[in-house]
Amino acid sequence: AMFDMGGVKWYKSDEAPPIEYYKMFADTAQKTGERNDYSVIELWGKTKAGQAVLIDLLRGKWEAPDLESNALAFWKKQKS
Repeated sequence: AMFDMGGVKWYKSDEAPPIEYYKMFADTAQKTGERNDYSVIELWGKTKAGQAVLIDLLRGKWEAPDLESNALAFWKKQKS
C-alpha cells in the first residue's frame, strides 16, 4: 500500500496511446548473491497528453560482463 494504484492503467500493446518520445533508464548492480539487489533496465515513453508509460523492462542479477551484454541486447531490441 505504498502507492496509490488507482491511476494506473494497463494497455495491450496495440492499444497504447501515441508516444511523443522514449527514454531508457537503468538501475544497475553487479553482484549476483541472494541478498544483492537486482539490475533493472526500463524503457519509458511520454504520451502527447503528458502521461508516463512503461514500455518494457528487464530485471536480473548479472555480473559486469553479462550486465553489459544484456543492456546492449535490450537497447538493440528497442531500436528494432
